[in-house]
Amino acid sequence: IFWALEKRYGVDINYDEAKFRNCLLTTSISEGGKFNIIDIICEAIGASYTVDNTQIVIHGSGCN
Repeated sequence: IFWALEKRYGVDINYDEAKFRNCLLTTSISEGGKFNIIDIICEAIGASYTVDNTQIVIHGSGCN
């Protein structure tokens, strides 16, 4: 889903793919701004994010 957001909004999203590989999310992201959507995703997977210059960095312990 982060890859799709990168393409949709033209931003770089940096995250540890190995940590978040097992995260499952079922939601609609057709509406809302990029930060609203990222807020929803991060809340659902127990993560947070920061904005570092031109990229969004996802933080968290991942999913089991």
